Amino acid sequence: MSLLEWIEQTLAVVSPSISHAAGVAASVASVFASIAWLVSQALTFLQDSEI
Repeated sequence: MSLLEWIEQTLAVVSPSISHAAGVAASVASVFASIAWLVSQALTFLQDSEI
């Protein structure tokens, strides 16, 4: 087996795992962004209501 064949086979095995991990990371980032937005809205509401 040549080095190129080994690299191709290794990438074929590893790529789905990397894609899945990237998808999970994107989902987690999206959730954190949503939470941050909600917190900022809540803080804005509380600051406006104190005036």
